[in-house]
Parts: sequence; structure tokens; C-alpha cells
Amino acid sequence: GMCSKIISQTKRDDCYTKLAVTIGDEGVCAQVEAVASKSTCTQAVVAAKNSIASCSTLTGLAKDDCITVIALKLKDVQLCGKLSAQTQVKNYQQECYTQVAYDTNSISTCQLIYSTEAEQSCLNQVALKALSIEACDLLTSEEMKESCIEDVANMKNDVNACKLIQSKAVQDECIKDVAVSLKDSTICDEITNPDEKDACYVTVSASVKDKSVCENIIDKWDKDTCIHEVAVSLKDWEYCLKISSSNPLPKYACLTEVAALIGLYDPCTYVIAQKEKGICYAKAALIKPDFEGCNQVPIKMVVDMNEANLARDNCWNHMAQAGKSPELCENIYTTSIKDNCS
Repeated sequence: GMCSKIISQTKRDDCYTKLAVTIGDEGVCAQVEAVASKSTCTQAVVAAKNSIASCSTLTGLAKDDCITVIALKLKDVQLCGKLSAQTQVKNYQQECYTQVAYDTNSISTCQLIYSTEAEQSCLNQVALKALSIEACDLLTSEEMKESCIEDVANMKNDVNACKLIQSKAVQDECIKDVAVSLKDSTICDEITNPDEKDACYVTVSASVKDKSVCENIIDKWDKDTCIHEVAVSLKDWEYCLKISSSNPLPKYACLTEVAALIGLYDPCTYVIAQKEKGICYAKAALIKPDFEGCNQVPIKMVVDMNEANLARDNCWNHMAQAGKSPELCENIYTTSIKDNCS
């Protein structure tokens, strides 16, 4: 026929394979020369007909390959049971059961697998695909079971599923992930460990723009972190002033970050440390942009002129470097700062 006229062996084999499949006759596969292609041809015909009888003409791995193709196509557990071939890397029956179980979300199919390890792996795969806590429960390793429940709970954003976890630490972590995912700080209340609960509020606060979240936090450091996150997300510099730390730097960092977002100098007036004050003004000036901005920085009322100009000099220095404008260095009063400005 037309296939015999094709000169390239590979293309000729492809032609016979397509013909065999089209007319549903694996006898045509005898014309295929390459051994591997001949086997592929037979499997293709059989798969097209979904006929297990055709596989009986084959032997060894070819026969099991043939049955596997049909079993997976029909998602037929009984056919998986007919497989017996095994190589160093592949157990045909095991792989067939696992694939059919996965395709059909079937726990009972996993339980047909003889090897415990493979059965457990199958259950884990089905659990994560079908989001089935029931499948997680059948895992014998406590660690695998908890990890499975945690994954399913997170995918479903289901706090009640988290509560099925025995280990309190893993349970708290699970609840925190759901709270963050749903951006719902009230879920943090369910956490038993006070440190984890505070950490949950802090993480949620970054995305919810809600000051009341911070009020629930007991730990002072975590509360300050929460205030910082919310102040920045709301662009509310006055909220930064609620940071209670005896070390003023966290408060200055918050004020500066908001000033840099809104391009206003007002927050910088509350930054007392001179170097930090200068940088706050510079960041607000750059965002405006206002290249005269450092002239707004107040000169400190002290006798030593270097000290008096410290904030303003730091402002010019930061603007010159961050804005890649070395000409601004000329405005610096103190020689040592001016020499290092570029």
C-alpha cells in the first residue's frame, strides 16, 4: 500500500502504526521494522479498541504494557490486578493501582497495593488531590499523618481540620497559616501558644490594615512590629507614635518608612536623633521630588556648628547618593561628611 512507498524507515513505521490503529488490526504491525516501534504499534491498536483480548497475543513486559494502557484508559482496577511484571525500577501492578486511585480519588484502590510503603504513598497522593482528611487518617506514620492533615487543612482553609492534629505546635502553625491565608485575625485567637498567637497577629496585620489587630498582642516587641506594619499599610505616620519601645529607633524607622511613602516632612519632625532625622527628610524629599528639601531640616540650636548642621548634612548626603546627584554634596557644611559624599 501507500506506506511501502515511504523511503524513511521511521516514517514508514509511523505510517503502518497509524494504519493499524485506523483499521483496528494489529496484524498490520508486523510490517513495522523497528522492534520497539512494533510493540508500540500493537499497544496503540489495543488501546484504541480497549480490548484486553488483544493483549493475550503478547508476552512478558509487552503484555503488561498493553494491559496497563487499557487499565488506565478505562480506570479499571480489575485489570490492574492482572498485572504481574516487575523490573528493577517498576512494579506494574503497584503503579497501575496508584494511578487509577489518583485518577478516581479512591482510597480503597490504594488499599489493594501489597507494599505498605507504596500503599501509604498512594493514600498521601489521593489525600492531597481529593483534599481528604479520611485518607490522611489511614497513614500509619504519625508525622506523615499530621503533615498530610496540615496540607489538606491549608488547601481548604479549614481551621477545624487543623484541630485534628495531635501535636499542639503543628496545630498552631496550621491555624496560623489559615488565618494568614484568609486575612482573618480572629482565627489567631484559636492558637494556644501565646508566642505563636502574637506571631499570627503580626503576620495577619501586614495584610489587613486594621489597628485593632495590634491591640490583641501581649508581647511588647510583637505589638510594636504590628503597629509598624499597620502604620505603613495605612500610610498613617501618627500611628507610628504608638510604638512604645524604650529604644526610639523602631519608632524612627516607622516614621521614616511612612514619610518615604507619602512624601511629607511632618513625620520627620518626630525623629529626634539627628542622623536619622536627616535621612527621613531626604527620603520624603526624594519621593516628592524636592531637591531643595534638605533646607527644610531645622538647624539644631547649639554652639557647635558641625553638630547644629548634622541632620541637614546627613539629609544632603543621603539625597546626593540615593538620587545619584553628586552636585548636592556642595550644600554640606561639615567637611568630614562633605569629603565622603559623592
